[in-house]
Amino acid sequence: MAQLPSVTPYTVQATGVGGAATPNVSFGAQRRPEVAYQAQAQYQQTLSKALDRISSTLFGVAEVSAERAGKQFVADQPADDRTLQAMVSGNPEAIQDAMSQLGAGGSSMNVFSAAVNKARAIELSAYAEREGQKLMQDLETKVAAGTIKALDAINQFSNHVDGVSSGLADLEPDASFKYRATMATIGRSFINNVASTELKRVRTINMAATNEAYELRISDIARELNKEVPDKKLFETITKLQENFLVNATVTVGEDEAAKYAERFKKDILEIQTNMAASYVELGGDPYDNYNKLRLRKTGNPVLDALMAPNAPTTRAMRDAALKALTEAETVRKQQESIKASEAKMRKADFIDQLSAGDVEGMKATLKEVRGLDATIYSELKKDFDNRDTVFSMRDNQMVVADLERKLNNVYGPKVTTEQVYALRGQLTQGSFTKYINAAKAMEDEQVNLMVEQAASQLGMMIKGGGLIPGVAAAERARNERTISDLKVKFFNERRKNQDVDVFEFLDKNFEATKKNAFQSSDSDVFTKIQSFTYKSEAAFSQAIRDAELNRLTDQANRLKNEKAIFMDAIKSGIIDENGKRIQKAQ
Repeated sequence: MAQLPSVTPYTVQATGVGGAATPNVSFGAQRRPEVAYQAQAQYQQTLSKALDRISSTLFGVAEVSAERAGKQFVADQPADDRTLQAMVSGNPEAIQDAMSQLGAGGSSMNVFSAAVNKARAIELSAYAEREGQKLMQDLETKVAAGTIKALDAINQFSNHVDGVSSGLADLEPDASFKYRATMATIGRSFINNVASTELKRVRTINMAATNEAYELRISDIARELNKEVPDKKLFETITKLQENFLVNATVTVGEDEAAKYAERFKKDILEIQTNMAASYVELGGDPYDNYNKLRLRKTGNPVLDALMAPNAPTTRAMRDAALKALTEAETVRKQQESIKASEAKMRKADFIDQLSAGDVEGMKATLKEVRGLDATIYSELKKDFDNRDTVFSMRDNQMVVADLERKLNNVYGPKVTTEQVYALRGQLTQGSFTKYINAAKAMEDEQVNLMVEQAASQLGMMIKGGGLIPGVAAAERARNERTISDLKVKFFNERRKNQDVDVFEFLDKNFEATKKNAFQSSDSDVFTKIQSFTYKSEAAFSQAIRDAELNRLTDQANRLKNEKAIFMDAIKSGIIDENGKRIQKAQ
């Protein structure tokens, strides 16, 4: 058998790998050649893997270095606001220029460029989020002010987000997705806010407009009811006016609010009708006669007569209003008579002064005034005027003079009045008469002042500089002033019947009853005024004032503020409760 040739061993030097020896391959008599070649191939594969690991390691080191360099580049050269604004502008050309200035936008295959893009994307995202929040706040303010609609605000915000996302997408797609997700979360709250704000603003405007329309409609109805020649289809016309308003109100402010307006119509129209009844009683002439005509439906006014029909739902309320007006008219009549009597008495005092001074022209003028005030006093003064030359004595009656002197000098004794001195004119000379008249006037003034001071003290008031300083509440002030005024009238009338009336005895007898009646009358006046107000609670007033101010209705806001002050004062004074209801006091 032939002997195989032998191969001399040799070494292979791999580039970059020192001393990598190739094993000897020997084809001796005991080995086959294919086994040696297989061992050599396995070694080459191992070597290739080693070279790959070395190459990968070196490439990773370079990649880390490039990424670090990219981040450092961005840190060393931060973008200014102008460049950042260009990046979020949404303008492609402006974005390209800004990216060029920032060293961004390079190939994503380049590690350095990718690192720069990523860092710039983080920088831009942070800036864009701040700008987005500022934009949202600005847009919310504009929507609240009504200078921009909610839909336009949402579109502006969406355009801003789209522009920023576009710029970020060119730098770092992941940053764009993250930014969109972040702004979507924030944007949901923004969209809800601007939509809610616009809804409230529109509702406020609609409510103000509807209130104004309601007032106009009520005025129209009042005008129709008070026409001298009413329309034959009056009540049908009034019904249509209400229905048309309620249809529009349902559209503008909703069914719930429209239902409230329907209730207001019932109340306000009834108030117009009751006021018509009260006004008829107070129309003129004899209030009793007017009341009876209204009750018997003989007013000559077909509207009033129809509303007072036995089966009409308005009859009872209108009759009550008419009766109240009759009672008030009678009270006013008595007060007017009392005032006229007091004025006549004061004119009489003027006449007495003119008589004592011999002022003929003055006496004539006073007689003319008294004639329309009190027929009895006029007759008495006219007689003295006609007999003025013999009305005084040639000599004083010394007993009369002594009695007057004693009374005037005794502060604890009975008072001397002008009426008493006037009755003694035939026993006094003109000079003595003048002297004692002046003394009596001074004493009378002292009595009036004393009565007022005592009454004010019992009311918890103070006197300063001749004037009354009442409590803080306007309603309380009105009560006290009404009481003082009524007491004065009663005091004057009482003194006419009893010249020696004592102030303290007078107040003991009259103070409480006069105070009670005055308070009730004053409270009724306040309550009647409050009944004409549209709003009947502090919250309702406050909301209406805010609505008026928001819509720049200055006059309406001021009127509502005044009404609210009266309303709150009435609550403080115990006239009404917090819902505007009259507080019934124990009798």
